[in-house]
Amino acid sequence: MKQRFARIGCTVLAGMVLSGAVLAQGASTNKQHSLFLWKVTAAKGTAYLLGSIHAAKPDLYPLNPQIEQAFATSDVLVVEANVGDAQNLLGMLGQTMAQGMYPSDDNIEKHLAPATMTMLTNALDKLGLPLTFFESCRPWFLAMTIPMLQLQQAGFTAENGLDMHFITEANATQKPILELEGGEAQIQLMSGLSSQEQELLLESTIEQMDTTIADVEKVIAAWRRGDAAAIDKLMNHQLQEEPKFKPIFKKLIEDRNRGMAEKLAGYLNTSKTYFVVVGAGHLVGQDGLVHLLAQKYKVMQM
Repeated sequence: MKQRFARIGCTVLAGMVLSGAVLAQGASTNKQHSLFLWKVTAAKGTAYLLGSIHAAKPDLYPLNPQIEQAFATSDVLVVEANVGDAQNLLGMLGQTMAQGMYPSDDNIEKHLAPATMTMLTNALDKLGLPLTFFESCRPWFLAMTIPMLQLQQAGFTAENGLDMHFITEANATQKPILELEGGEAQIQLMSGLSSQEQELLLESTIEQMDTTIADVEKVIAAWRRGDAAAIDKLMNHQLQEEPKFKPIFKKLIEDRNRGMAEKLAGYLNTSKTYFVVVGAGHLVGQDGLVHLLAQKYKVMQM
């Protein structure tokens, strides 16, 4: 019964995480500052790159008119994963349950060091949740879930996220939607981290719990200024600078950025205009999409 309850808990959490994904917060309605929006111009095609907010508060809206205008004049919406498609969500949920939880005869206590288990138990206590609800969940899934739960408790929801905002608008106007990665591919990437990397990611997530909301507020402020350097420092520098995190950074950021840049290059080889919504952390820094695309195309921050 205890194990069954934990598996049900993971199922519920899977739905929550799939509707929100990993967060990158921020929005701008101040015309006096640069937007966190770039225009990429190629010989044939054009793309607008907008740093995404996968979960947000209602006060995110209305968006700066320049952002909405860029979307309105685009032929295609491009997102990391189309979380507004019911079939996609079902596939992602199935993939998460297959990859994000242990078999019925296994649990997380058998895979984490005692010190990490103590950290996890204390972290869940802070959230007002019992360990039994999470025993079947693998470390990578918990590393995604814990900050999501914190942000939800603080009023951030996936329904108010930029991805859902533009997916809803695209559906209403019958604008085509393309995926840069797809949710199932993202789940495979996370579940493909080694046991050591998953535990390290979970430890880091728990260690940052006390500052999660404050850090989000800092990112929001930088986003509103259009401050790419500040967001790079806030979101990426820990993974970039600490040797133990570098393999994780390569897999979760660098490799994905290069894959997305290659796919965008294909789009830019057409005569269409694309409105691209991706996590803010993927746009910034020397390994970010803005820098990678600027090596081949004209890129301008708006």
